[in-house]
Amino acid sequence: MKRTWISLSLLAIVLSQQLVVGQKRTENVWFKRAQRVTEEVVGDLQRLGKPEKALTLGRLADVWWRNDQERAHAWFEQAVELVQPIAGETSQHCGPLVLPQETGCS
Repeated sequence: MKRTWISLSLLAIVLSQQLVVGQKRTENVWFKRAQRVTEEVVGDLQRLGKPEKALTLGRLADVWWRNDQERAHAWFEQAVELVQPIAGETSQHCGPLVLPQETGCS
């Protein structure tokens, strides 16, 4: 999980480097690096549990939103799907996001 957050932080830095005006070649290099880091993070998603995977997808979407909204939107949707309860599934979690009357928690 720590490796994923480090990768996401590096990805944010790499994408922010694209803002340098007038250096198309440099931007292209940084963009390709960002894509490689993203591919690594996406490849590591299978190792994460649902909550961590949803957070990682949400962060990826946030970081990429400015450069690729279509792809970012798909990641946001995947993150939401991971945390939405499946029809008929009951939650055993009684945290701040789940109302007690919905789960039988007191």
